[in-house]
Amino acid sequence: MTDSTTLRSAQLELRTHTQLMPTPTTSNNNSAVEGGSTPLRSWLISVQTLMSGNPVNIASVASSIEVVVPPVTSADKRAESTAGEQQTAAQLEVEYLGQMNGSVAIYRLEEVGKPTCDTILANEVKIKLVPRFSSEVYNFYMLDDLLHTLVGKKYLLHPKYVISLVLAYARQHQLLTDKFIICDSFLSTLFGGVQWLKIRALWSQILKLISPMSAQPLYSTVNLGCDVRDEPCKPTESKLDVSLGESSELYPGDWFQPSDASRKLKRTESSPCLSSKSSKSPSSSSTSTQSSKRTLRRHKTL
Repeated sequence: MTDSTTLRSAQLELRTHTQLMPTPTTSNNNSAVEGGSTPLRSWLISVQTLMSGNPVNIASVASSIEVVVPPVTSADKRAESTAGEQQTAAQLEVEYLGQMNGSVAIYRLEEVGKPTCDTILANEVKIKLVPRFSSEVYNFYMLDDLLHTLVGKKYLLHPKYVISLVLAYARQHQLLTDKFIICDSFLSTLFGGVQWLKIRALWSQILKLISPMSAQPLYSTVNLGCDVRDEPCKPTESKLDVSLGESSELYPGDWFQPSDASRKLKRTESSPCLSSKSSKSPSSSSTSTQSSKRTLRRHKTL
């Protein structure tokens, strides 16, 4: 198992170049709008992967790369069916053309039906890369940010460990009874505003704050706004912090990174978060029972 001493920080980069292609002179359904003068456009898109500025093989850092385009909505389909064959909804089609080299993939994007709104081209067409993390990563569970401050780790292999930590926190702040946890402001926020919690229900509440580990995609915008054909558009890029193992296997950037708050977890407001109506809470009977047991028998010797 990889530990923090064998990891080094790096940045996975996604760099995109686009080029507006010449419009075919022959008029057809894919090159111009029937009855109009606005030609349909197509672009070549090159996608390059880099690690801290150096080109890197796509297959070694990405589980998948794709060009994401907006789907044809139901409203578009209704408009198309109402107008008949003379008017079709705007669509964008993507074709994968292959790799120029190990770090660069080439795609073709083209308009079909009618020209696409420039706002949609600028905001909704993106490159999506799913990082190829080490298979070890997917044995872990990811914790909610607030739970992370208590546990001290963002990822856990055995998440039931959290139960012990929550109980230890409650015991430290005198919030623990035989069957219940009385919530202070921190625990109340953690568990969705509840004032007390049954111990036997603790794990079901924790399950709401953890999830199986999954790779968060890296997105990059695509610059399709250039007006000059045969000239490349300004490139775009996006970056993702990652960690590299000894054999260059990929891990999330915050892998094994401890929480600063967990090192000095001190709560200034640790009093139970209960209203006056809750004075007859389950903790009151437990407290009286504990005090009644504190009796000592004194033996007198002659």
